[in-house]
Amino acid sequence: MILSWFRNRRRRRILAEHFPADWQRLLERRLRHYRHLPLEQQRRLHQIVQVMVVEKEWAAASGLEITVEMKVTIAGEAAVMVSGHEPPYFFDRLHTLVIHPGTVRFSPHQAARNQNLPAGDFDGIAWHRGPVVLSWTRLRRELMGQSPGHNVVLHEFAHHLDGLCGEMDGAPPLGDVKREQQWYAVTESEFFRLVGNARRDEATLLDHYGASNRAEFFAVATECFFELPHELRERHRELYDTLADFYHQSPAEWLPRHETTANLQTDADGNYVHIDLRRRRRSDHAR
Repeated sequence: MILSWFRNRRRRRILAEHFPADWQRLLERRLRHYRHLPLEQQRRLHQIVQVMVVEKEWAAASGLEITVEMKVTIAGEAAVMVSGHEPPYFFDRLHTLVIHPGTVRFSPHQAARNQNLPAGDFDGIAWHRGPVVLSWTRLRRELMGQSPGHNVVLHEFAHHLDGLCGEMDGAPPLGDVKREQQWYAVTESEFFRLVGNARRDEATLLDHYGASNRAEFFAVATECFFELPHELRERHRELYDTLADFYHQSPAEWLPRHETTANLQTDADGNYVHIDLRRRRRSDHAR
């Protein structure tokens, strides 16, 4: 109770400050979603960014120097996904973000010494009840439109949301039994559909990485929901509507179609073939 009082007082002080004009210009330049957001969602995004930049611990790895630009960009990407919620959600259970200059890499020796470290190369990792780790190089490539449909910040923050009510199992907090039943019915059907598509090596809109497990399915679906909302709504309407209910927003209503969608390869049926440039392994969420 006392800690909440101090936290709320600190936040009132943070939010009493005007949103910096250079931060706004940065978001307009860096985040495709930002300039298209409804004004009320932009207002909430500003509040979330202000709080996250100040409150979170921003840790650098491998000699990287953390800049305000990095903090605002990452906080802005994360804020987009929860900008439909009122009151604003500040990711209160996330305390630390670790930013790597390039690929996040843990050797077999490191993993053997620490059971919480997954061995391999990653673009990001979200620890259950722990930090979110991101590759700045990967994020920069995605911001430049080099991987349409992919967004490492959305992916890893979706894992964080997934773990708020227990294990990372593809079922984030939903609030009531009816919504949980709807979520289970739709996501189970879509998950097994993607598993079958991946097994047969068929072209899909949703990245085959989502067939790894239900947690990855939710994270991949979240990326697609925000990055390719028109295509997801057209091809997976029930999944789109279920995610829109959870995130309290409908990006297809305000975000133009991705400028580079036409550059994606398609098969004879018009299905998008995603060439996945990420080097994620099976567990980019960790216990």
